[in-house]
Amino acid sequence: MLVTQALYGYGQNNSNALTKQKAVEDFCYFIDLLETTHVDPYTPIGGKVNFEVRVAQYKNKIEESVEDKGDLSMLLNEFVAYLKDNHTRIDANKNTDWSKNKRLPFYCKSTEDAIYINAIKSDYSNLYGAKIISINNVKIDSLLILSSRLQTAENISNLKANLCRQIINLNTAQRLFPKLDSSLVFCLVSENLDTIQQEFDFLANQELCQLKWNQKPKNIKINTSGIFSHQFLDKEKDIMYFRMREMFAQEVVEMLDASNANHGNWVSSMLRYYPKLKRLKDKEKAIKQMPYFSEAFRNMLEEMKDHKSEYLILDLSDNPGGYSSLATPALYMMFGDTCFSRSVEGKRVLRISELLLDKYDITIEEYNKRHGTSFNLGDYNISNFTDVQTNENCCDRRKKYLENLVQNGHGWSKYINDLNGKAIYTPKIIVITSAGTNSAAFHFLYSLYKIDNITVIGTSPMQAGNTPMEGTPLKLPNSGITGSISNSYQILFPMNDEKAEIFIPDFPITWQDLQKKKMSSTSTIEIAIEFINNEKESGAKHRVIKPGLRAIQH
Repeated sequence: MLVTQALYGYGQNNSNALTKQKAVEDFCYFIDLLETTHVDPYTPIGGKVNFEVRVAQYKNKIEESVEDKGDLSMLLNEFVAYLKDNHTRIDANKNTDWSKNKRLPFYCKSTEDAIYINAIKSDYSNLYGAKIISINNVKIDSLLILSSRLQTAENISNLKANLCRQIINLNTAQRLFPKLDSSLVFCLVSENLDTIQQEFDFLANQELCQLKWNQKPKNIKINTSGIFSHQFLDKEKDIMYFRMREMFAQEVVEMLDASNANHGNWVSSMLRYYPKLKRLKDKEKAIKQMPYFSEAFRNMLEEMKDHKSEYLILDLSDNPGGYSSLATPALYMMFGDTCFSRSVEGKRVLRISELLLDKYDITIEEYNKRHGTSFNLGDYNISNFTDVQTNENCCDRRKKYLENLVQNGHGWSKYINDLNGKAIYTPKIIVITSAGTNSAAFHFLYSLYKIDNITVIGTSPMQAGNTPMEGTPLKLPNSGITGSISNSYQILFPMNDEKAEIFIPDFPITWQDLQKKKMSSTSTIEIAIEFINNEKESGAKHRVIKPGLRAIQH
C-alpha cells in the first residue's frame, strides 16, 4: 500500500455517499496505516490480540451500518477513542455533511469542577453562565463515560471539552442519546443558584442566524487582534498581559519552507487572524507577511524592562497548539542559556514509518543521511524532546541552535542573536490555562514549569504530559476522509507523577470563582490580577497559595 496515494488521493468521490465495500476498504487501509505509523497502537487496547478483536468488531459495524462518509468518520473516531491519544484522530467536522445538521442555541465550556454555558442566544440570556447538572436526566459524570467511547481523550479535562462540543450538535448528540429527536432537556443551576429545567430545540443554521447572541460581560478591555498581542493591565505598568491564541507565526512558515514538510493545508487558515492579509489575492505572499512571534515577544519584554514591570501574565487558554519550537526564542529571551539546560528536557520516542517519511517528502536513505542514523521502517528513534540534541553545555547548545537558524535562513534569529546567552528580562510569570490548552501550547507551559517557579491559574489542559504526539496527516482513498496518526511519544514526567496524565493548575478555577466575577469573559484574568495584588500586599518572600497546593518560591 502506497502512503502517498492515501495522502494525495485517487478515485475520491465528491459525493457524501459511500458503499459498504468502499467503507470497509478504507477502514482496512486506515488500520494498516495505524499499525505501521503509530508509536504504540496495541497497549492502550490491551495488546495485539485485543486490538485484532476490536478491528473485527468495527469491520462488522461498518458492514452493517455505514451509509455515507459521515458514518464512517464517526466509527473511525470511536475506534481511535480506545487509544486515548489526542493526535490520532479523524477530522469528523470536515468529513461530515453538516449542511443538514442542527445545533443548540448556545456553546458551553468547562472549569475544573463543572460544565457551563459560556455563550447563548439573547432569547435565553437569563441562562448565560448556568452550570449544567444533567441532560435528559443523565448526569454529567455518566455522559462523560459515554463521551469517552465516541472520541479520544487523554484526561478528564479533555473529556469535558469533547462533551461540550458533542452535546450542541445534533449529529453528535444523537450518538449520546440514540432516541434523540429534536430537543434535549437540561437541568441547570443559574447564576442566582436557582435550579431550572429548560428544554432546548436543535435549530437549523438559518434559524440560528436570525437570533442575536447575548452580550458577554467584560470587565477588562483586552486586545484580541492577531494570533498574539500584549498590553499593560494597570496604570503603574507593573503587570503585562501577553495573549497567544495559537503556537503559530512567521517562524513556523519559515520552518515549513525549510523542511518541505506536509502538515496539511491548515497553514493558510492562520490568516483568519489578520483580515487585511486574508484579503490579498496572493495567499503565498500574504502568509509571508504574517508577523514574527519573536519580534512581538522581544518588544513586550523591552517594554517591561523599561518600566521595571514585575509580573507577566501569559495567557495560553484555548490555545490548541501548533509548533513547540516557537517557544524557544521566548524562553531564551527570558532565561538566557538556562533554557538550553538538559534539566528542561523530557524524552521523545519517534517511530520511523512510510507515512512519517511522506510527511517530510524524503526517503529512508535521505532521513538516515540527514540524521546520521541507520534506521529501517518500524524502528524507534529515542532522543531528547527539545530541538537541540547535543551533549554539550548550555552555551554550546545555544550556539548550535543559532547556527542552525542561520544555516536555514530563519529570519527570527535577528531578534535573539545579540543576547550572547543572557536574558533580556525575567519577570514573575503567571500562566493562564484552560481545557483547550493543548499540544505545543502545553509544551510552552511545560518548559516554563521546568525552568522557573511559575504560577498556573485556570483549568487543567486536555494535553497529558506522557502521551503520543505529532499528528502525521492521512487521507483515505475511497472516501477522501482525512485525519492524523501520532508518530511519536513524549515522556515529560515520571510515570507515577500526576502530571504525566493531567497538569492541575496551582489555582484551579471553579464555576463558583467565575460566578463571583459575574461570569465575565475576562474572569480568569481578573483572578490572576487579584493573585498578584494579594502577593504584593502580603509582602512575603514566599508566594501566598491555597491550602493543599504546592509551595512556590521566588
